[in-house]
Amino acid sequence: MQRNAWFSCVLSCLAIPLMGQTLTVNKVQETPSGQQLDSTNVSLGIPMVYRITITSSDANKNPTITVTDDLPPGFMLIQVDCSGQLGATCPNGSASQTNIGVTGDPLVIGTLTVPGGTGPSLELRITGYFTAPNPSLNNHVEAIRNGESVVETTAKDDVPLTNRCRSISRSRKRPDRPPA
Repeated sequence: MQRNAWFSCVLSCLAIPLMGQTLTVNKVQETPSGQQLDSTNVSLGIPMVYRITITSSDANKNPTITVTDDLPPGFMLIQVDCSGQLGATCPNGSASQTNIGVTGDPLVIGTLTVPGGTGPSLELRITGYFTAPNPSLNNHVEAIRNGESVVETTAKDDVPLTNRCRSISRSRKRPDRPPA
């Protein structure tokens, strides 16, 4: 009997921190055409996209959010695009905005609106490329509602590339060397 009580206590203790989590951030890295990237198919100087999707499940919370993205060292930003679904809006107040025009390190994108419920979502597409090999290509993003001081656990995401970007010149044979 004590074992079941202990197990029940552990489950409820683990669930308490997540009960109030209503803002969710998911992030993937991909080619501009949507193919998933990993350490085997990302190269220096070749464009890539970090795609961030944000949803909120609580209609009673402030829908206005700010996203902060710590882009990895050596990442050259080209542009940030935004699209909203079912009431979610971009910084200009519309459902779509191309080349938001934000810069900075970290990248901060404010005045985004993601109403609570099952359906509204916002997608940010951060396009850029790597200028130099980097052994630590971790990319951290988080979102917070305006007026709140603590980022929810589900409103953060880390996307690592586990190897260095490969250099384009390494993948080509040098013409001055005879074939092996």
